[in-house]
This record gives sequence, C-alpha cells and structure tokens, in this order.
Amino acid sequence: MKKPDAEREIRYLITTWRQQEPQQVLSNDKLLCSDFITWLRNNSPGHLNFRSTMPVTDMIEMWFDQELGQSWRN
Repeated sequence: MKKPDAEREIRYLITTWRQQEPQQVLSNDKLLCSDFITWLRNNSPGHLNFRSTMPVTDMIEMWFDQELGQSWRN
C-alpha cells in the first residue's frame, strides 16, 4: 500500500473507530492512539504495511492526533 492511500484510509478508519463503543462516549483527549493501533492490527492489519521514513506507528500517531485535535500533545 502506498503512503498516501494508507493515510486516507487510516484517517477514515480513525473516524470509524471513534464512533464505536467505548470510544463513542469518551472525549477526544481520553482516547489513546495505542488503543486504535491495537484495533487496527486486529481488524485491518494490511493498513500497517506502507513505506515511510518514520516508523509506521509514528505516522499513524501523527494522523490520529491531527484527526482528533490532539496535536498539542506533540
């Protein structure tokens, strides 16, 4: 999978994951990227296979933070 495709799909999957229980009832600042990555590994592991100069999980964390307005943490 190419990185731009992975980014687009992972950002969509973040929204999908966010709408499920128990994430649905939590505020954005209570959500953890590690929980999302675990969910991604279990539900769509192919999305963890793309080339990047940064480690894949770091890229996913950056997208996760941007999608949920948590970029201030970095």
